[in-house]
Amino acid sequence: MNERAELLTAFVSTTEWKDAIRTPLAGDASRRRYTRLTDTAKSRSAILMDAPPALGEDVRPFLKVGAYLSALGLSAPDTYAADEQQGFLILEDLGDAVFDQVCAADPALEWPLYKAAAEVLAQIAQAAPVADVVDCADQMTDLSLPCYPWYAGGITGAPHRCGGGCLSRRTRASDRVFGWRSSDHLAGFSCPEPDLAAPAHGVKTRWFARLSRRHVGSCSL
Repeated sequence: MNERAELLTAFVSTTEWKDAIRTPLAGDASRRRYTRLTDTAKSRSAILMDAPPALGEDVRPFLKVGAYLSALGLSAPDTYAADEQQGFLILEDLGDAVFDQVCAADPALEWPLYKAAAEVLAQIAQAAPVADVVDCADQMTDLSLPCYPWYAGGITGAPHRCGGGCLSRRTRASDRVFGWRSSDHLAGFSCPEPDLAAPAHGVKTRWFARLSRRHVGSCSL
């Protein structure tokens, strides 16, 4: 057992999940690792996040954004235990009912699910910005621009003209993109620029029931 594994075991041993069964889960686009903790005695589960500070991970923005979303009445995983210094969290398990699988099983749910996701994004866009969190808007714009013409084409009916090599770095979606200005075609869809964009892709977004909260959430904040 390496030093990191020993630290993780020591953290879990101080919580009420110390006897839970551990099942490794697929990671996300980061250096974090996830494990599902299953407490068979109490028929419950949680998610263990391992975010090594030595690899540049920091759980504090995650916790801050989660609290921000919850304050807006949106769904973010509750935190059951935390060691911010070492980068360990035990979080609410949002389950496995991701959008793409739910829609594949029942196509009639596609519209209400994505309508709910769009309403969440609209609510975030209209809310006051989250405080004291690094603004990654330019970076996320660069990463998301390759998908932009596909979504814009679906709305406007304009043909997809990008051959894959037309992405200009540091070009905002509100500027001239792929040879045409988005505001000219999407004027009816304009809204204040959000400081935070919650993932709404079918592979990541969860659908689950809550009391007094929205139904849409993600564990990849």
